[in-house]
Amino acid sequence: MTHLSRPSRATRLALLLAALCAVLILAGCTSGVVVVRDNAEGSGGGGAGGGLNTAAVPAEFVGPLTEFGSMCEGISPPLLAAQIKAESGFRKGAVSPAGAMGYTQFMPGTWAAYGDGGDPNNPRDAVKAQAKYDCAMLKIAADRGCTGEDAVKVMLAMYNAGPGGVSGCEVPANGETEIYVPRILAYVEEFTAADGGLNAETGSPRGPFRYDESKTPGQNVVLAAMSQIGLPYAWGGGSLTGPSKGITDGGTADSHGDYNKIGFDCSGLSRYAIYQGSRGKVTIGRHTSAQEAGGTPVPLDQLQAGDLILWPGHVAIARGDGKTMVEAQQSGTLIKVSPLRPGGVGRRYVGTGTNAGHLDAA
Repeated sequence: MTHLSRPSRATRLALLLAALCAVLILAGCTSGVVVVRDNAEGSGGGGAGGGLNTAAVPAEFVGPLTEFGSMCEGISPPLLAAQIKAESGFRKGAVSPAGAMGYTQFMPGTWAAYGDGGDPNNPRDAVKAQAKYDCAMLKIAADRGCTGEDAVKVMLAMYNAGPGGVSGCEVPANGETEIYVPRILAYVEEFTAADGGLNAETGSPRGPFRYDESKTPGQNVVLAAMSQIGLPYAWGGGSLTGPSKGITDGGTADSHGDYNKIGFDCSGLSRYAIYQGSRGKVTIGRHTSAQEAGGTPVPLDQLQAGDLILWPGHVAIARGDGKTMVEAQQSGTLIKVSPLRPGGVGRRYVGTGTNAGHLDAA
């Protein structure tokens, strides 16, 4: 883990990475953000910084960067990509003179603690460990009272010099780390898409969604949701035909500027995906309470592609693999693929073989 450009726009992006606010459950979805969460993978709020410029990274990194780039508040897919460029230049098998290994340049002892038994030369394993370590360092920074841009800089400094090599909320002047940190912040812009990102699964420009005749309606629901990956969460945002500007809530969502973002909230995304995946035949309620009241109940162990998973104040879309879901999680995050979370109830609005389904009032 070792490693001068001027920060420019990247520094401004970093300023957005650690907005501190409370979690608030509103009529649509959760609009608060947990500042740092270092427990389950993919369960924390995501960092800001726009969508990933998928053309700037090797194809095999698009999925992992999207999946783990919002593990906690303070990181993002572009920031993780910037770190990898600084660490290994995306070179498989990279080994530093000090013995750091793999794409994300972990020392063996650190890899043993964060690598979950994986391979540092496997993109998914490497990015997952990188995100876990970043989130752990951000928690240490938060415990020291570091906030905003300082917290992000301290996290990056710890990645380079280790937590014991960084004091307080200052980047150490050791001849290396003070160069490493601004270099990564400058790289962020390179990996941030000007339009908010491309479809992380297909690599094509986001939207408009195109119905795939070879897939079931439920699978098309998933494709519709996936086409919006990388767009920001915007409280009150989203229509039957695409993203829209969020609205003011007078509180937490406003602190994240949701009213100036074009995107979806959780129920807006699920409503859009169901409508598009059913070719306009199924229109569900706008809010999670209405979405939970409609459709056909489905046991969670029988979820199929396009089924909804609902918790109090939140909804996500099952991908049908028994492992992941698409969601607009909360203010400050980007639409993303997340691991399935326990609890909740399942609802099916479109069939797995035909477009016959329920027609609920909007």
